[in-house]
Amino acid sequence: MSRTGITADEAERAAWTVLDDGTKVGGARAIALGLATCRGARWPTLPWKLPGAPWLLDRVYDLVAINRHRLPGTTPWCDAHPDDCVSQWLD
Repeated sequence: MSRTGITADEAERAAWTVLDDGTKVGGARAIALGLATCRGARWPTLPWKLPGAPWLLDRVYDLVAINRHRLPGTTPWCDAHPDDCVSQWLD
C-alpha cells in the first residue's frame, strides 16, 4: 500500500481509488469512480452534482462501513477457503 500512499488504517476504514494525479479518493466517491471506470459510464458519478447528495452518500457509506461485520459477505467464505481469500493480499 505504500505505493498509493494509503495507510493500512485508511484501507481498513474505506475503499479507495487513486487518481492519475495521485489524489486519493475514499468512501462512497471511490466506489462511484470505480463503477464509472469499470462500466465506462458517467452515471455513477452523477449524484455528486446534486445538492446534498454527496453528504447523504457519505453518511450511508459510513453506516455500511461501520456495520460491515454484521452484513453477509466474505467472512464465512474466507473461513471456509482461507487460501483463496482476498484479505491475504492486503498483508
